[in-house]
Amino acid sequence: MQHKWHYDCKSFPGTRACDVLKSEGYSDCGECKFYEPISKKILVVKLGAMGDVLRTTGILSAIKKKYGENCSITWLTNKESKDFFNGNPYVDRLWINSFETSLKLRFEKFDVLFNFEIDAPGSALANLVSAKERYGYYFAENGHPATYNKMADYYLERAFSDKINRSNRKSYQQMMFEVAELNYNKEEYILRLDDYDKELKESFIENSGINGKIIGVNVGSDGRWSDKRWSKERIIEFVKKIKKETDYNVLLLGGPAEVDLLPELKKRLDQEGVKVYTNNANNSLREFINVVDACDFVVSGDTMALHIALALGKKTVGLFFCTPSWEIEDFKNLKKITSNLLEKYFYMDGSHDELVNSVSVEEVFKAIKGF
Repeated sequence: MQHKWHYDCKSFPGTRACDVLKSEGYSDCGECKFYEPISKKILVVKLGAMGDVLRTTGILSAIKKKYGENCSITWLTNKESKDFFNGNPYVDRLWINSFETSLKLRFEKFDVLFNFEIDAPGSALANLVSAKERYGYYFAENGHPATYNKMADYYLERAFSDKINRSNRKSYQQMMFEVAELNYNKEEYILRLDDYDKELKESFIENSGINGKIIGVNVGSDGRWSDKRWSKERIIEFVKKIKKETDYNVLLLGGPAEVDLLPELKKRLDQEGVKVYTNNANNSLREFINVVDACDFVVSGDTMALHIALALGKKTVGLFFCTPSWEIEDFKNLKKITSNLLEKYFYMDGSHDELVNSVSVEEVFKAIKGF
């Protein structure tokens, strides 16, 4: 080639002219005065679940601190979580898990790999990566996950053993930092909003007709643990109390799995003369983030909505039924309420009426008043 190209520059995209060359009118990298050579190429693999992806983002600032500001971080995730990374100042490249990405992993070399996935395909993707330093998990020949480093053993063994899991008192973030062998200082989640997000939030408020302060009540759970959400009866009782004793509007929050539940709850409350609002259950992730951002308070089980609320700095009451509260970091904007039946139903699949009714309305109301 006749021209000079800085393939190791942080701004070099590889298949098109970078923004600097475009704005400055340079012919090639040899003319550029803004050359920033990459000190370390780092790959982070965290595909899902979506709430776990968000709460793993706190690791990014610690990576930068250890490897320097000129390190380049590529994050590999599932497409469902891509909106968590809009405007993220630490991620230089966001890769979406796909066949094309698998091909790139076979050939591009990295200095450091952090793989936080113990399940396939995440664990198997790590096997494709060429990296000098490796932390976390890979897919072993015996068909099970294995660890690259000793510090990653604890989190994996916790997954293997209910007894170890029950005795664990470390937060998820603390365990991920240990896997990565990084110093943990209760780093917060990283979720950025921009002007477009502001427009989305304002549009939602205007179209919904909400005027005034909002308490968002998340009525959803996740696919595996349906007991992560409060019962319908408790939600209705709580909404009635909020409307009677405060001046807050109530916004029922849910996703695609709650496409029937949201209108059901609204109809039942409407029949009792209690006005509530709901979001569109088919909102995109980005739209849902901005709906949560419209709330002043959020009440949620241990689900993605809880993590979004914490990332946005919302005053949040977290309800813990079958999952332990200590795995969620004690952020200053979070009050935790744990069911007295947690030990009986610890990480138990299925649906159990006595469990989802075991947290009282008074407990949650008191937590909100205590902020």
